[in-house]
Amino acid sequence: MSCRALFLLVFLLPALASGAEERDRFDVEHEEQLLGLDDFEYDSDWIPSGSAIQVRLFAHAGNTMYLSMEGEAVYEWDTESIHLEGDEDGGWFDMDIGAEITAQVRFDILGYVWEGDLIDPFLYGVFESITFDPYLLLGHPDRPAVLDAELPRETIADVPLGIDLLIASGQLHIELGGDVHAEVESIQAQVWPAEDPTAISVLTEYATPVPLPAPSREVPLLCGADITTRIRVDMTLLLYPSVVITLLGTDYTLAEIEVPVEIPTQETDWLLGPEDLEFAAPPPDTSGDDDDSATTKGTEGDADDPGYAAVSTCNCATGPAESSWFALFLLPLVLRRRR
Repeated sequence: MSCRALFLLVFLLPALASGAEERDRFDVEHEEQLLGLDDFEYDSDWIPSGSAIQVRLFAHAGNTMYLSMEGEAVYEWDTESIHLEGDEDGGWFDMDIGAEITAQVRFDILGYVWEGDLIDPFLYGVFESITFDPYLLLGHPDRPAVLDAELPRETIADVPLGIDLLIASGQLHIELGGDVHAEVESIQAQVWPAEDPTAISVLTEYATPVPLPAPSREVPLLCGADITTRIRVDMTLLLYPSVVITLLGTDYTLAEIEVPVEIPTQETDWLLGPEDLEFAAPPPDTSGDDDDSATTKGTEGDADDPGYAAVSTCNCATGPAESSWFALFLLPLVLRRRR
């Protein structure tokens, strides 16, 4: 082995190893009813205007949102910096949408006038979800994660009208459909050393490390971390009522009409976390240890003695073939970094 190769092995390898990369899981989740939607109430008033048969529809809508993101926080000891790496398909967002519909019917036909009481509520629910790669910071290829869904049209009511006239009867039919569009994107992540929670490092861009100085390289780095994510939802419900009134043996029909129920855009920011992180301390730097000198020769002793340590002498060959061969063999070992 040449002296140059041994020098690289003894002096440079420990220095490179001291710049180790350490990882810890950063898994976060949050669930809540979307802000404001629970207070939404809709009243169509009597429609169609001027019709002999009219309906009045009331709607109350709500939904539950759930978001989770899984991945790792990565700390670089050599640069004292940190970034986040999301797991493939490690993000999950879902919406549990619910609507409660009530209705009234009235008619004025051949001088017979009738207005019914509110009919018992009809319930409608649908579940939609998407997966994505976290953490959706600026520049992330999946940002924003988008949920686009057309809500399937289905019958929610087909009920007789309790008309209190012996000469009349009626039937109410309602179908419901709609669409929903939601977007998810992260605004920023924050990381801070446990020893100084005020020394906050803010991550705003995808795959971009930010400085996070370590108080010491002798002990593990303990941190806290959280991430702020924005949810935006646009949703429209479509109601399709129709009515048939039978009066004196003759059917009078209110043909199906489309009634859009536009729910105001909802936007809210969620703080996910905080979570604890721990990064193992890097290996000690032994580059200044004189005992590793390449010129040290072994002393005679009993090889069977447990206290005896043999040290190889340096055969300082200078042949170009030997030096080149060993350099090619050693280089990958020297440059490889522990992950």
